[in-house]
Amino acid sequence: MEHDLLAADNSMCWTTAQGWILLLAQDHGKMSLACLWNPSTGNKLPLPDLEEEHQIPYHCRCLLSHKDLTHPGCVVVLFNNDAPDLWYCHTGGGGDSSSRWRHCSYDVGFSVGRHWLLESQDQLFLVTTSFVGFDLNNIGTIEVHRMDFSSTQACWRSVHDIGDVVFLLEDTNMAASCSASALGLKANQIFLLKNSMDDDGADLCIFDLETNTQEITRVHHHNNLILWRKPFWIVPPS
Repeated sequence: MEHDLLAADNSMCWTTAQGWILLLAQDHGKMSLACLWNPSTGNKLPLPDLEEEHQIPYHCRCLLSHKDLTHPGCVVVLFNNDAPDLWYCHTGGGGDSSSRWRHCSYDVGFSVGRHWLLESQDQLFLVTTSFVGFDLNNIGTIEVHRMDFSSTQACWRSVHDIGDVVFLLEDTNMAASCSASALGLKANQIFLLKNSMDDDGADLCIFDLETNTQEITRVHHHNNLILWRKPFWIVPPS
């Protein structure tokens, strides 16, 4: 069945970092059948159907809040890449009305900046950078928001403590979370390349959420070094 959904003209799918694939297939134009499928194990988890009022675009990113889909707080979320919209539902609700798909829009107050979405310690985070004078090489500040599903309407809440972890941000808007103490790093910090528009990838920005300060570290001292591929992080398995 899952292979048929992937091959159907009216189906859409999104991958997650945990190895699951979210599958949607339109049923007679009125609703979309939804499920999470793990191609490596063959396991499948049915999800509530999407009613026709949910017009989900293909350009979304899918995240799971927990590694264990049976956890009562586990939520699957689709973030619109082109607009501040998201759709979500709980994975353990068995398809009843309390776990139906919900849609909401959000505004974290940034008109100029970049953002990254990631999962860390069974929580979903949004990291946003703002720049000074529209200069993409001049980072003004970095803010972190945590997704709160405790109310009827999901919302982003500003946080200044991400626990014993560091966030690693890539130029391609991909991000990862790693244990700080296990790597001998100070917790509650964010690492990203400062000069994302340059070709040498030399300046690393380390932003401390607690003190709201940043440190710029020179990664290398090679003059006129041109990189054909932007630097990226290699994260140890958790």
